[in-house]
Amino acid sequence: MPHKKLGSLALLLTAFAGTTVIAPLGVKADDAVRVNRAVGYLNDGVGTSEVRENCTWNERLVEYLVRDARGKVKVTDEDLDKIPGKTLKLVVVAMHTSGGAAFSGPKWIKIRGELRENGMVINNFEKSSHSAVDPFRWTGCSVLVKMSKQMGEYTAKWLERPQNIVDVEEDSDNLPPAAK
Repeated sequence: MPHKKLGSLALLLTAFAGTTVIAPLGVKADDAVRVNRAVGYLNDGVGTSEVRENCTWNERLVEYLVRDARGKVKVTDEDLDKIPGKTLKLVVVAMHTSGGAAFSGPKWIKIRGELRENGMVINNFEKSSHSAVDPFRWTGCSVLVKMSKQMGEYTAKWLERPQNIVDVEEDSDNLPPAAK
């Protein structure tokens, strides 16, 4: 069994050799759950074309997830259905985003996450996030970015102890007790 200091040295040398390592010590990069760079949409009926084409909230959600998972999640551009190991497929299944931030009414998103191992679904969740009036958000996209932060945090916590969870309450926090 390698000594911890030698593992740290190998990690440091790998970083200097030009390889980007996002996994913290103790987590091998190969053990990381892989996720796509942006959350996909279930179909063209989810959200407006303007939101799907111009808002980057779904990329920001993944950035928050990667940050909050502290190296346990790695971004990939590969097709998740074709890579071995653990993957997390995130999809927007419902969305309401009337334009104009707080002044045009509430916004909400609902995502589905499927944790897979070698292509087989081993756990999944559905989670909703709802906006509140925020006078500092001037566009619908900025409200979605705020909600994406909440969703990224939730998903990182869910990955600590993944369970099959369906969001039955509008804004519930259905995390397993140890993950809160």
